[in-house]
Amino acid sequence: MTNSPTAVVKADASTDDDQRADQASDAFMIGVDTNGREHYCSRIRDCVTVIDDDGAEQTQALNDRPLKNWMAFVEQELGGWDETNVYSGSTFTHLVRQLGNAVTVGEA
Repeated sequence: MTNSPTAVVKADASTDDDQRADQASDAFMIGVDTNGREHYCSRIRDCVTVIDDDGAEQTQALNDRPLKNWMAFVEQELGGWDETNVYSGSTFTHLVRQLGNAVTVGEA
């Protein structure tokens, strides 16, 4: 997957609500990468939108590729994820991973 954005928009930080309104109704947060950028996915628009700390947006078309490809691209090419709301595998595996993270952090 290439890292060539199809659109870059500089948003005013005071317009976070307006910015969210511009996203498709099905947009959901994938997670936050190690550089603090938020990643959102829209299946309606078939794209991923990445928002950095300054509010700048980059949109990458998925072109019917599975979301797991974007997840792997961020992991391999952009330094990985600080947190993610998307997981693969069984629910049991996900819960075990979350419990392990909580114990590590001291939350459990």
